[in-house]
Amino acid sequence: MKKIAILGATGSIGQNACQIISENPDKFSLEFFLFNKNMKKAQEILKTLEPKFFITSNKEIFEKYKTSYKNLLFVSDLEKIYQDSKIDLTLSAIPGSEGIYPTYLGCRYSKVCAISNKESIVCAYEFIKNLRAKIILCDSEHTSLEQLIKNENKKEIEKLILTASGGPFWNLSLKELEKVSYKDALKHPSWNMGKKITIDSATFMNKAFEIIEAALYFNIKNIDVFVHRKSFIHAIVKFIDKTYKFSVSFPDMKTAISYCLNYPSRLPLKIPSLEDFLPLELKLEKKDLERFKCLEFGFLGIKNLDNILFRSLLVFADDLAINLFLKQKLSFLQIYNFIKNFIEKNIGKFQNPKNIYELLDTFKMLKEKYSCL
Repeated sequence: MKKIAILGATGSIGQNACQIISENPDKFSLEFFLFNKNMKKAQEILKTLEPKFFITSNKEIFEKYKTSYKNLLFVSDLEKIYQDSKIDLTLSAIPGSEGIYPTYLGCRYSKVCAISNKESIVCAYEFIKNLRAKIILCDSEHTSLEQLIKNENKKEIEKLILTASGGPFWNLSLKELEKVSYKDALKHPSWNMGKKITIDSATFMNKAFEIIEAALYFNIKNIDVFVHRKSFIHAIVKFIDKTYKFSVSFPDMKTAISYCLNYPSRLPLKIPSLEDFLPLELKLEKKDLERFKCLEFGFLGIKNLDNILFRSLLVFADDLAINLFLKQKLSFLQIYNFIKNFIEKNIGKFQNPKNIYELLDTFKMLKEKYSCL
């Protein structure tokens, strides 16, 4: 029986994980979970999975419900709960930079940490990779790559290829992209995700982060991106003899989540089979750096792979840009230039972080400086 902790249990990834845990009560026990303010979903998890504790990062929620729930704790107790719980696997699924420190604790106190929080890898991989936990990336592309290159000689790998759905705007011209709104950007053709990651997918910034993640995690810098509109192909490995291995499955995050929860073994899943979609369209298209310039940041990230500050500014600038886009203060095509100018403006103003606490201090200073936006 694996003891599980979920960081970000009320979001899309966390909810899928809870469903898998509930369907496999002989394999998993949810010991505790962390959430922000969605008390309704937190109560559903409490009723279904009966964890020992649940923890909120929202002070108002804590104050409102602490007398009603004796097992409700505040996020400041997270490290102590980890120390007392002997967790086998943490699933880190808090979106944004707020998830970095909880992920750090998950890596410090768990046997395995399955990370869906991209910021923890992009900004802090050097600070978490040598802690106690075996790290696995909880993402359809990276779990696919992990399985594709397992037992392969890395010297025989020529290239890693990530696939992108193209998002809602793939068929639009530059002129048409000038007019799209955030509501248009939230209409993803393949995946049901939170607002930030959905907009990141529309700009291709999500794929840029995935490029940096793959380069850091697999220690391979030759990475490319193909567009596959149907989202059946999740990743491809090209070998030096020009053979390719593809990972193909129905686009459902339960596949990646179940693989991570039960790592290194598989679980049976009740999701559609590819036979249901025959004849299967596996068309691949070239990336387009003219219309979707944010993808360039991924390749620039590989060139700056040892520069933690660059990678962190990239994450913070994207957070700001998405918020401004949602407030209709930035247009879709202005997001790229905003991020580029932000990095150029700030790269010389901060030191390269040497540990997790210096990294968190950098984010704190940036948040104070740009709180007016």
